[in-house]
Amino acid sequence: MEPASIILMVLTILVVWGGLV
Repeated sequence: MEPASIILMVLTILVVWGGLV
């Protein structure tokens, strides 16, 4: 994957995880 996709995926995980916590 390209760096941009990885960054977007990490940001999405952080947002979802942050919403759960």
